[in-house]
Formats: sequence, C-alpha cells, structure tokens
Amino acid sequence: MKTVFGKSLTSLLLTLALLLWFSVSFSAEVLPKNDCEAPTNLVKTGQTTSAISFSWNGTGQHVVKYVRQSDGYTSPDIFVSGTSYTFSDLTAGSYTFYFATDCDGEVSDFIVTEDVING
Repeated sequence: MKTVFGKSLTSLLLTLALLLWFSVSFSAEVLPKNDCEAPTNLVKTGQTTSAISFSWNGTGQHVVKYVRQSDGYTSPDIFVSGTSYTFSDLTAGSYTFYFATDCDGEVSDFIVTEDVING
C-alpha cells in the first residue's frame, strides 16, 4: 500500500473528501454587517454664534454627536427620536457633526458634515 507522510493514500483521500463535503455542506450566506439605513438628505437649517441646527430624512431613532476639531473633544452620543436636532452651547471653531440611525441597538453608518461656528 502506498503511503504519503506516513498515511495511507486511502486515508488521505478520505480525509480530503470529508473536508470538501464539510466546506460545501456547511457554507453559510454572508450577510451584510449592517443593514440599518443611514439618514439621508442632511441639511443645515440654522446657525447662531453658539448653536447649529440640522434636519435629515430617516425613520426611527437617531444618534448624533460632534467632534470639536481644536482639541478633539467628542460629545457623548445623543439619541434623537425625530429628524432634526440643534447642537447648542458650542464655542467658536470648527466641528465635525455625525448622524446615524439606531435600529434597536444596531447603528447605521454615520453621515458626516463639517462646519464652523463663528463666536
């Protein structure tokens, strides 16, 4: 009987057949990581020397936050039940604003915009 690496050729072929069967029999459909849809049509609706307002299209609860570019401060996540929000008590400077949809704990991709608050 022929051997390869100390195993019989029959044993190696059987092992290979089982591996192929497992890979075919137990393949799973790969689902997208996140099927929660992000908000759309983000629009700045107002601005003062210390606040900025946005609205967007979307359903369900949303998560908004900002990053102050001068020092990298990131606000806590803010949960919004509607489709508009006013960030207030902002100091002068550049900001990056983030908006996402919260689908029962699964968060969509964020849509992002930058703006400047002139104090």
